Amino acid sequence: GGGGVMLVVWPVFRGGYLLRKPLGRGLCRSALRGAVAVPCKVATRAGGGAALHVAAAAAAAAARSHTSSAATSTTFGVFLLSRSSSSSFSSSSWVGARLFLAAVGVALGGVVSAAETEGDADQNGGDVAGGDGGLWSYSSAAYNANLPIEDRLAVQSSSKRTVAAVFDGHGGWQVADFAQQRLVRAISGRLDKLPGNLGDSPRNQIEQILKKSFEDTDAEWIELVREAFQHGFGHVSRVGACALVVVADEGHVVCANAGDCRAVLGKANAPAAALRHGPFEAVPLSSDHNAREAAEQLRLRQEHPDEANVVVCKNSSACYVKGRLQPTRALGDLYLKLHEFNGPSREAGNVDGSAGPHVPPPYTPPYITATPEVLLRSRDPRDSFIILATDGLWDFMESQEVVDFVGAVASTKSSLVDPRPGVAEALIREALRRAGAENSMSIDELKRIPPGRRRRSRHDDITVLVMFLN
Repeated sequence: GGGGVMLVVWPVFRGGYLLRKPLGRGLCRSALRGAVAVPCKVATRAGGGAALHVAAAAAAAAARSHTSSAATSTTFGVFLLSRSSSSSFSSSSWVGARLFLAAVGVALGGVVSAAETEGDADQNGGDVAGGDGGLWSYSSAAYNANLPIEDRLAVQSSSKRTVAAVFDGHGGWQVADFAQQRLVRAISGRLDKLPGNLGDSPRNQIEQILKKSFEDTDAEWIELVREAFQHGFGHVSRVGACALVVVADEGHVVCANAGDCRAVLGKANAPAAALRHGPFEAVPLSSDHNAREAAEQLRLRQEHPDEANVVVCKNSSACYVKGRLQPTRALGDLYLKLHEFNGPSREAGNVDGSAGPHVPPPYTPPYITATPEVLLRSRDPRDSFIILATDGLWDFMESQEVVDFVGAVASTKSSLVDPRPGVAEALIREALRRAGAENSMSIDELKRIPPGRRRRSRHDDITVLVMFLN
């Protein structure tokens, strides 16, 4: 009818992958593992979001089961949450359910799509459209190489704007998880205090809000783990996360990036250009902050002129800050930021490194910064979608390839089902296909490798979020 539909799925098995069956509108999509279909359980709404509470409790139980027996293959739980236009299931609960879905999916380490909609369909002409905050709909998915997955994502939407983010953890999942909980909320809270939309405030004010939110989140992490480090938990100093945030309202798009995640805008070409270059143009919204990039190498060498090893390259595509880390901007990674988190040497008793990684002299931190690079652009009527993804996607696909892929899916005409909700999963599957081809494996052979070092040697965690703007 006039209601939106949300599919809540949690995979309680190791390294699974969810596939969508292109069923008709309103039918429950099955969750598949291999060729085995698992039936859906439908939770009917018993007033004011009761179904959400049932799904949340069940998913929490599934999470506990997954944690206690990560290697055990069990079943899927599926809840279908329906919201009619006359329902008391509130908009805030709907957004909360959507965020909950994304968080559960990433935390449990399979692929979970969050492609649901916001707003009343009867007011927006269909059940795939919301339109709130300059965002029409979005699709998201994640697939793990690590055990557990180290990526995270977040989406927060209001009537004024949408804030979306992906986080690529390294050395562990903890900083990505911390940023998922804090950074988007901090940015949204500060932007809410501004009058009007993004275009009604000076550009430098918007830029400072984004930068301060990143820097404050990093500072909060430092305060949180300082005492643990002092008590010998040295691992906390080498956990970090690249962070990418996109803010969109009706008139503007802002991107803040610290690390080598990437945001790309798909812009529809004019008819003449489309004949020569294809339907969509890939417009970069971020720059990769990686030690292989010439601009980042130059910045580091200017800041540390007396350190020949400030950037160490194994080859042209594998360069490392102080021989340790590829991203040059990130949250966390405290041993490359502050003297106090540089652990003692082996000679000083840190034989197993448990007191923290040690960087020998010359050592003049900070080398890594949490300050993002910020880009603000006015919306163009031809702006169609934005892809945010961790580098697990970009390792196998170029920006224009990804835009062409999303554009082809988004342009597909179907009277039964909107193809856009599954586009993030489809992108991940294409990246996995390419990863398999590089290793002379089929995608099914690749997926049979258990999460952990063996799978990680073939590909990284992959998280994709596609925001449809019209």
